Amino acid sequence: MTDNEKLDLILSKMAGIEQSITGLEHSVTGIEQRIAELEAGFEQKLEIIDQRLTRLESHIENVTDKNIRIVAEGHVDLNRKLNEVIHVTSDIKAYHELRTYL
Repeated sequence: MTDNEKLDLILSKMAGIEQSITGLEHSVTGIEQRIAELEAGFEQKLEIIDQRLTRLESHIENVTDKNIRIVAEGHVDLNRKLNEVIHVTSDIKAYHELRTYL
């Protein structure tokens, strides 16, 4: 094999390598574009989730906390009434025992 033939063989292999590199560059460019699209989609979804979380926090603060406070106030009132009933029942029981004893 002559030097020219060797050079031609090397050049043809280099051309194949260049084509492969060009193909890889196109693939990498496509991958980079896809990653950029995915990042944009994730950012949009994250913004939506952040908005929903803000609304949920607001709802908890404005509605749920208020309702819990109302239930707690009702519980305190019921507890007070129960204590009154227990006291009255105790008085009635004592009255009946005293009446039975006399």
